[in-house]
Amino acid sequence: MQQKHYLLIGIIAIIGIILISYYVNQEQTPNQSNQTEPTNKSQFGDCPDGTLKHEGICKPKAMNLMAPDNLDLYIKNTVAHSRVYILDTQILINEAQKLTKGINDEYEKVRVIANWVRHSKDYANCSNCDSLLVAFESETGVCNEAALITVAMLRAVGIPSIPVGAPAHAFTAFNINNRWHGVDSTFCSDKNNCQDVKISTSPLLDSQGGEINSIFYTVDNLGSVENKLGKFCDSFGYCTNSEFRTSRIILQRNDIPTGEIIFPAIRRTPTISGGQISCALKPKNFKCDTTYGCYKFTGENEDEEVKIGPVRWNKEQWFEVGMDIGESPIGYLILTLPENEYVYRCVFQNGADIESRRIVAFREFYISPDSTTTITYRDLLRGDATEEEFLKLKDEIKNITEDRGIYP
Repeated sequence: MQQKHYLLIGIIAIIGIILISYYVNQEQTPNQSNQTEPTNKSQFGDCPDGTLKHEGICKPKAMNLMAPDNLDLYIKNTVAHSRVYILDTQILINEAQKLTKGINDEYEKVRVIANWVRHSKDYANCSNCDSLLVAFESETGVCNEAALITVAMLRAVGIPSIPVGAPAHAFTAFNINNRWHGVDSTFCSDKNNCQDVKISTSPLLDSQGGEINSIFYTVDNLGSVENKLGKFCDSFGYCTNSEFRTSRIILQRNDIPTGEIIFPAIRRTPTISGGQISCALKPKNFKCDTTYGCYKFTGENEDEEVKIGPVRWNKEQWFEVGMDIGESPIGYLILTLPENEYVYRCVFQNGADIESRRIVAFREFYISPDSTTTITYRDLLRGDATEEEFLKLKDEIKNITEDRGIYP
């Protein structure tokens, strides 16, 4: 009898252990499951791979700002340029094919189309030019319409092309034999008294036959080209959960020595003393040679304007590429750039007061071929700033990178 009693106690104990183990496992399972989920989903919401939720928006942890080199993307019937345009207007396609009938040389096709566009209307604002057809049939237009129509007509005859955004201007980049070239078909004030554009087979000459002091173009892309399952995607295939806009770089040539740079995505941040600090990556010194052409800032004045293609940019507008989404970016930006000296620089300015400008932090570096250079807040050197300002800026950069678990 006593043995049965001990046996019963043993069975009850075993059942108790099993039940306790079961309930402990039930309690632990959800936590264990969460720990195995991707960080961006469990902690920051359901965001696409490579993004984190910040300010209620999925933002890229590391945004590659190089435009893809897949030429099929530059022959599609949609293009993002301030807004999304559909390029399947039949009357325009017919005109492009008629103009180039019997022409075999690709550069000659570009020349004929660009000149036709240039002489097609007078330079003046086009009201309600919110579609390609309206822009095409309008009697007037500005550089944006000229670039858009030129791109559409070039694509209609099989030449990869894309509108190129620049400060207060736009022109067309087109690709022949895997090299990008620029052509500016902007209308004249009087279409009947207007010089022809010049097309050169050299990627180092602009539409007027002048030297281009750059070996890349900046391309604007609107992040609402396509809406897939609630995600907004640009025409280069990058998706997130909110409308956005990107500016990317297309290298003119694919046979130049290049390296990669990874740097903080911070753009502007308020300061302790008022005003704001703006950070950007800039070429320090470019050089000119007979192999790759002229791609150097000329002159000793740091803010001197330099000629880039058919337009003039101020040095401060270089590398104003990035992703415009929400109030502030997070993470890092990635660029592939020609071998050269560069500087990552954060500059203070109080409103429009130019005299207040001073360098808060900087880092100079050299991009060598096939290398990767990384800049974090630890790499910054203090410029003409107080220690307090310098440390606050570093904390801001740390906050949008390592504090969020983002490492280059």
